[in-house]
Amino acid sequence: TNSSILSLASLSLRVAVLAILMVTAGCGFHLRGTQTQTIAVPGGVHVDAVPRLDGIARQVEDQLNAAGSLAAGAGEAGVTLTLISETTRRRPVTSSGSGTAAQYEFELGVTFALVTRSNEVLIPGATVASRRIYAFDRESLVGNREEEDLLATEMRRELAGRIIGRVDAALREGAE
Repeated sequence: TNSSILSLASLSLRVAVLAILMVTAGCGFHLRGTQTQTIAVPGGVHVDAVPRLDGIARQVEDQLNAAGSLAAGAGEAGVTLTLISETTRRRPVTSSGSGTAAQYEFELGVTFALVTRSNEVLIPGATVASRRIYAFDRESLVGNREEEDLLATEMRRELAGRIIGRVDAALREGAE
C-alpha cells in the first residue's frame, strides 16, 4: 500500500508540473532573453542614432543582429530605424517618516522613426516608455546610482525589444 501511495503521489506531482508548464506556455510566459524576434525585410534594418543614444542603439543593434535582421550598412538596408531621443525622469513616490524620499519612480522613454529605402515613412515618430520603482537609501548614494544605472540598462533592453516589435508590425502592415 505504501508503494501505491508513493506512485499516486509521484503521478500527482507529474500532472501538477505538466499543468503548470501548459498554463505558463499558454499565457505567453517566457524567460527573459529567450525570445528572438525576426524581421523579414530585404537588406535588413539600419540603426541611425546620435552618439549620446549609444546605450539604446547598442541594445537595438544587438537584438537585430541576434535575429539576423541587422543591415550590413546604411546603403544595403531595406529600412532605417532612427533613434531620435531618449528621455529620463525620476520622481519620488513615497517618503520616509523624516520627509525624505524612500522610493523613486524612474522612467525611460525612447522616440524613434522608421523610413524605407524609398523614403516612405512607416513610423513618423513614436515613443515607447518603461517605468520602474526602486528604494532609495540615503546612506548609500553610490549604491543608489548603481541601481539606477542597472535599471536603465534593463529598461533599454526591454525598450529595444518593444521598438523591434513595432518595426516588425509596421513592416507587416506595409506588406499587406
